Amino acid sequence: METNTAMKLGTKIGEGNRSKVYNHPTNNNLVIKVTTKKEEKEVADYFLNNPSSLFVTIYEIEKIGNKYYIVAEKVENADFKFKTKKGTFFLENKFNAPNYKLNTGREDYINYVKSIVIDSQIELVDEYYNFLEEAEKIGMDFFDTAWNIGLKNGKFICFDTSI
Repeated sequence: METNTAMKLGTKIGEGNRSKVYNHPTNNNLVIKVTTKKEEKEVADYFLNNPSSLFVTIYEIEKIGNKYYIVAEKVENADFKFKTKKGTFFLENKFNAPNYKLNTGREDYINYVKSIVIDSQIELVDEYYNFLEEAEKIGMDFFDTAWNIGLKNGKFICFDTSI
């Protein structure tokens, strides 16, 4: 795939602690993640060589100067959040994954979460935590993955993690 990513970036659509994400200038289904962090490049290399249905598809990695340009598929909703019945986002982020992980009663915690999210999202609660457990099985960091999930064809997918 010839993209010349380092020279052309679309509109900035996101920013995290380690990178900035831009629309691809010519393909609406792709994004370009720009970072100076070697760890981000290593994660992208891993999923470029070991594709997973749990992680966005990586198409290209380019280094120019001290920056890495990572071309990846765009997720439908990179800012996915659950809402409580009171209309506020649950615990400021997606689910409070650390509470789930540290709790000894997985089912009790999941049932609690189901009791406070809006009805249309109740069925997603099990999917969310099952997704995190599957991601952890292939070496993705549970907590990092928990905060970097979007949707692809109505299913959860991770767009940033640690391995």
